[in-house]
Amino acid sequence: MSNVIVRADHEVFLATNYWQNSVASKYITNAIRELDRRAGARGTKVVLKILYDRGAPRQLYEHHYIVSEKEYTSDKVSLPHPSEIPNIDMQVMNFHTPPMGTFHAKYMIVDRKIALLQSNNIQDNDNLEMLIHLEGPIVDSLYDMALISWHKKLDPPPPCLVLQASSTGRQQPLPSETLPAHTTNDPHYDDDIAGEVARINAALAPMSGQSHLQAVTQLLNHTLNEGFQGDTTAPECPPGEFMTPYIPHQIRTPYPMALVNRAPYGPPTHRSVSTPQNAAWMSALRNAKKSVYIISPTLNASPLIPAIIEACERGIDVHCWVCLSYNDALMIVDNHIGIQGNGNQDTQSWFHSQEVNLMVDSDEEHPSDFRNQLLSAT
Repeated sequence: MSNVIVRADHEVFLATNYWQNSVASKYITNAIRELDRRAGARGTKVVLKILYDRGAPRQLYEHHYIVSEKEYTSDKVSLPHPSEIPNIDMQVMNFHTPPMGTFHAKYMIVDRKIALLQSNNIQDNDNLEMLIHLEGPIVDSLYDMALISWHKKLDPPPPCLVLQASSTGRQQPLPSETLPAHTTNDPHYDDDIAGEVARINAALAPMSGQSHLQAVTQLLNHTLNEGFQGDTTAPECPPGEFMTPYIPHQIRTPYPMALVNRAPYGPPTHRSVSTPQNAAWMSALRNAKKSVYIISPTLNASPLIPAIIEACERGIDVHCWVCLSYNDALMIVDNHIGIQGNGNQDTQSWFHSQEVNLMVDSDEEHPSDFRNQLLSAT
């Protein structure tokens, strides 16, 4: 996320469920300050919109409210004061639909060219998470959703409002040299995604005196459990099964994809069930021919359990990975339908929270790559 922020030319929309002053948020605030420096060097201004859900009494009568400078620069949030970033016009929104309508969406859109859709909040944890980098026409769908979610006047308006999504170009070859790690204390921003891939994957490569498993343990625990050694008796990962957090996909023939979302619903009832998100999940299960893979931190939605049982009775291989530390939300059907995003397979996501999910239909390797990479990390 931080790399994409600093490369912005015109605007950034950043949305998350929960923002907490943390090491994770420092990656973002460092990037905001670097973006301000670059914009100043160009003699331009960048528009930045941040949307989060930090429940407040005010939301009982105003679900969306513009956050004051005093509130968003407080120790709990710690965003930069406008005086620190004179080349950025920043506006911050707090959104919640009481009592149950959480803004659970997490995404970022930069210059209407790049969209990131992820499972992680802006806070420190050691969960298994998933993010997907998107370019092309699908970015317009995410942009529309961001405008609808903002709800209020955009002041100033985003410069790319009247444009259409465009690609940043073909993927560049990966650098061959070893690159230093990108950290909050020593930032190293890359000019393109190829540099990002090389840098983060190199951080987990076996080195003299450190195995791949030890490198992964160190990375996952550097914030909350610094110095944690892990299970010293655990077997080392085979060379062909090393965890590589970044998976680059070659640009080939375009394939169908669509957003399948749901709006927030506040009342504590189960009436809000007919949504694109829920319809996509149920249709995928009902039309599965061979296999279904589900990864979710929780799985208790009342419409889903009977659908899983029915699929099993039809002879479908249904695999469910359910763990509170697996914060990614993913469903893969027959190795070519993939639904990835924010929505969990629980009562809250099915009936109440605002969620954003991407459905991909591809005969290429992408949905199965999602599964294989996540399972290699478990």
